[in-house]
Amino acid sequence: MITLFTNFEMKNILLYYMKIFITALPLLVLVHAQRGPQDNWYITDRVAMPSGCSPHDLLVTPDGKILLTDTGNDKIHELQADGSLIRSFGSRGSGNVQFNDPGEIAMGPSNRIYVTDTTNHRVQILERDGTFVKAFGSNGNGDGQFNKPRGIAISSDNEVFVSEDGNHRIQVFDSNGNFLRKWGTEGNLDGQLNRPLSIDLDEADELYVAEYANNRVSIFLKDGSFKRKFATSKQKYSDVMSQVSHITISSTGLILTGGEHSESGFHQNA
Repeated sequence: MITLFTNFEMKNILLYYMKIFITALPLLVLVHAQRGPQDNWYITDRVAMPSGCSPHDLLVTPDGKILLTDTGNDKIHELQADGSLIRSFGSRGSGNVQFNDPGEIAMGPSNRIYVTDTTNHRVQILERDGTFVKAFGSNGNGDGQFNKPRGIAISSDNEVFVSEDGNHRIQVFDSNGNFLRKWGTEGNLDGQLNRPLSIDLDEADELYVAEYANNRVSIFLKDGSFKRKFATSKQKYSDVMSQVSHITISSTGLILTGGEHSESGFHQNA
């Protein structure tokens, strides 16, 4: 039996499969990057992970390695591009190179690593090999203080942008952790924020903020001026609802967003 489609129907079918491909492509790339034959790893139904690993964020270094934050083990893992483990550093605690829910990770001047240490309410700066450089921030709502810092991004002129889940704001620092400026108050109006979890900068140093509670992405100029926003619809996976919590701007300008489970009776996966 031969089924004929009109041009309009065929166009809709092609658009449907293009959307599926675009949605699945980042996951396929991630799966390929993390697979590898490691004796001390186990294979889940999708990717290879260190035992007990709960991955939160990753970056690809200039030399092609992968740095992955692991909230399950409170560590940072360095991987080859094929997913084989090079080394891990960190442990649970509040000391130097210790973490309590490491969040997003970014690379700054001299290839230093900047990590939001969420439940320790600080940012840690490490050398490329994991050696401690310094930490900045403490629990509070004053300038330079944090309430659950989550997202981090570094601009072309080495300013460090940090989003705060608890204080509903963005703070900006120099590369040494000295406070420069801030913006944001809790709300859903233009320029306001509600649980900003993940951030990234585009090539023009415009800041994209994934707001979990507002379920939208807000875009700001680097001085904090509001530029625009767009809503992201809640997506249902199995029996849970997912809201926007992660954002990445690709080198081609493609905006990639990801979600995590609603906290209303469901497990939060990040």
